Amino acid sequence: MYKIFIKFRKNCKHPKCADHNIILHNLKSFVCLKQFVGFSDEILDVAFVRKDSSHLAVATNSLDIKLYDSTMNCQLLKGHTDIVLCLSTSKTNPDLMLSGSKDNKIRLWLFNGSSMSCVGVGHSHTASVGSVAFHNATSCFFSASQDTCLKLWETPTNPESDTILTCTSTEVAHHKDINCVSVSPNGKIIATASQDKTAKLWIEALTLVGTLRGHKRGVWSVAFSPVDQVVITSSADCPVKLWSVSDLHCLKTLEGHESSVLQVAFISNGMQIVSAGADGLLKLFSVKTSECVGTFETHEGRIWAMAVHKDETEIVTGGSDSLLVKWKDVTEERKLQRLKEQEEETLQQQKLANYLQNDELVKALKLALRLDRPLQVLHYFN
Repeated sequence: MYKIFIKFRKNCKHPKCADHNIILHNLKSFVCLKQFVGFSDEILDVAFVRKDSSHLAVATNSLDIKLYDSTMNCQLLKGHTDIVLCLSTSKTNPDLMLSGSKDNKIRLWLFNGSSMSCVGVGHSHTASVGSVAFHNATSCFFSASQDTCLKLWETPTNPESDTILTCTSTEVAHHKDINCVSVSPNGKIIATASQDKTAKLWIEALTLVGTLRGHKRGVWSVAFSPVDQVVITSSADCPVKLWSVSDLHCLKTLEGHESSVLQVAFISNGMQIVSAGADGLLKLFSVKTSECVGTFETHEGRIWAMAVHKDETEIVTGGSDSLLVKWKDVTEERKLQRLKEQEEETLQQQKLANYLQNDELVKALKLALRLDRPLQVLHYFN
């Protein structure tokens, strides 16, 4: 037997940050069985968790991180003392997650059993942590902050509750806030994007490789191609740019958005680019033709967050409109549907030809009407 308790919790410094949750308890033990979150405010970042990407972590203008499972049951991850700004999971161990916050701290989370708990805390930054990213080997990770510093951290081998994380290297990377840090697929190069209108490439020891100059306003996002020596950047000046990692030249400029592009990512084995803008639009670009091949309009405000499923069948976006939207790749389904329609049309054409050959004009006339063939209908009348 169960009983539902509705709790309204308001523990944030900001008046808007109130959680309206429905919690399902066991009546005998009073253990929380499920929790449904009814209000999220602005969604600032999202990340898939676990090997099968069965869980979704969401940062929502709150002190707490919301961890959803496939049934939308939600666990609140507590630990930060100010708004959580960024999330990142490890590709080699998706049970590990990083978070950065306005409290200037980084937290390392580990999924163990059926829940997630904080196993490490980093205190080295002096301003809000805006981006975090794991190294591919998971032995270390990187963080970027409004204090203009890029930091390299050591991931503890056997982390326990609230282990103090060790910062092994620090570099003053930009002149203004750093918005994004990204690691190349082979783990050899790190990219940062900043409000100083540049993106920079670094090797693992935080040695500067080169600077990408060309954007006219602050650069919001940077991402590496999974197959080529190419990096992509998005900025408040609207265009999306592709750069060569080897010679640091701009290869292509993709036009389409009419306001700031806040997130970009490669999909389809590096052949397509998906971008999210402050205009609430999600756009799909072809790398080969540099054309926008799709525009999707569901959000009513800025799209701050975007996460791509590891098999690229799903994309999750979130923004200032408090909407968490799941997008599904229906390319194969539509291709199969078109093939099925073509087969059906061929069969109907054959049936029509058989009617004419057998001089069954009435049946041919009915079929032509059903197929919406006015010229053939006129022919049969004549």
